[in-house]
Amino acid sequence: MPTKIVEIMVKTVVTIDASSTVLKAAQLMTESDVGSLPVVEQGIAVGIVTERDLVRRVIARRKDPFSLSVKEAMSSPLVSVRPDVFVEDAADLMVKHRIRRVVVIEKGRLLGIVTSTDLARFVSAHGKFLSALTRAFFEEV
Repeated sequence: MPTKIVEIMVKTVVTIDASSTVLKAAQLMTESDVGSLPVVEQGIAVGIVTERDLVRRVIARRKDPFSLSVKEAMSSPLVSVRPDVFVEDAADLMVKHRIRRVVVIEKGRLLGIVTSTDLARFVSAHGKFLSALTRAFFEEV
């Protein structure tokens, strides 16, 4: 039976307000040991700021991280899925949009996030299961 994205998503998501500075975002990513932060405005997720965004839109362009807002550096529009979406469909969406993470939203509420690392863990675990199942099947024959 196909797995729903809600079963593999990270439920504890660190977010940042769109008006915060890029410096604050970088500090929060470091403190939280994450590579991205969903960006919120008035409680609604409006984008995502990633380490890649910080490198390309701030450092490479010599922008001031002390004064530049997260809104100016974030990726938008936000690519999201509902919690009832299957893992394979979320992975296809990530490939289509060439992104490494997707947020899970239901009725405007941010429920979680799924990264390419989460997908790799899922595939690895299922691959080991299928491999063991195949071995068991052929050993019985």
